[in-house]
Amino acid sequence: MLRLIGIVLLGLVSTAPAYARDVPDFLKGRVFSTDTASCGDVSEANGLQLTKEGIFGPEFSCTFLGFQKDADPDTGRLWGIVATANCSDDGGISRPDNMTLSPYIEGGEVYVQSQNEYVISETEIIIAQKLGQEIPEKSEYAWVSNTYKLCE
Repeated sequence: MLRLIGIVLLGLVSTAPAYARDVPDFLKGRVFSTDTASCGDVSEANGLQLTKEGIFGPEFSCTFLGFQKDADPDTGRLWGIVATANCSDDGGISRPDNMTLSPYIEGGEVYVQSQNEYVISETEIIIAQKLGQEIPEKSEYAWVSNTYKLCE
């Protein structure tokens, strides 16, 4: 019986995510923001801030749960990172999200595309086309999808 309990516990431990190991190097020790004038205290920020823990702003957060690298198998060149996150706002709404993080380290930028916002944006475009309306440039729901610049 003890052997069975040990095997079950070992299985639980080995399937738990290892956050520190999974964090991409370009996020370690860095803060990026959609508004570099408000780098620092998230509670006072006008924009959103991206760290190794997630994306945070006033009354909004997306906590990263894990990362998967999209890299060229031959050269190792990093194309992007797919991050799994749990996002919530001050209204108590919580939702899962998958995001693509595309780092442009030379320029000190990371472009983030939220899967949820991509779907909403595509839906708005389709509706506008069907109704013969002007296609919206950016969804008013697009909070996360943006270019984040390195805070210095």
